[in-house]
Amino acid sequence: MRYSITVNTWVDIKIGNALKGFLATVPQDTIKNSFSDSLHITVKGIATLEHEISSAEANEYVTSIKEAIEGQNAFKVSVRGINEFPGLVYAQIHSSELQRLHINLCALLPSSQPEYDREKYVPHISLFAATREMMGTLAEHTDDDFGDIVVDELQLLQWDADKPQHPKNLASFKFTT
Repeated sequence: MRYSITVNTWVDIKIGNALKGFLATVPQDTIKNSFSDSLHITVKGIATLEHEISSAEANEYVTSIKEAIEGQNAFKVSVRGINEFPGLVYAQIHSSELQRLHINLCALLPSSQPEYDREKYVPHISLFAATREMMGTLAEHTDDDFGDIVVDELQLLQWDADKPQHPKNLASFKFTT
């Protein structure tokens, strides 16, 4: 089995419904795999493991996350525009505060994908894996405005590659509101 350890924040119901509304307009035969049941923003990828995380490993990450977010206030992110990575369609996230939080976490945590960290971090909400035919057809949606999310909590999650819709919450971290 394969597991990913990440720091995430969940998408609220209002934005989730707006994104699901967009997904309803997409031809279903162009969607390989939808992520609509677990809409989230990955703030930091930490590790990819061949085993479930141990309590000791999880505790080390919890300590580092607490240090990185000390004094962090809740903040808003804007969900605006649809874009794509190779094979993946996503909603764009706009927030300098989220970028700063990501950098703080990078300073204290290992990385599962260092090539996408720091200034190469692209905050997003993965919507679906797309067929080759779908890629490059979404230009009319680059300015779609789905609204704002208040980020007031992070979660340390363990994702099972065999059950990606049901991550295990290892810890939650509330921000000051």
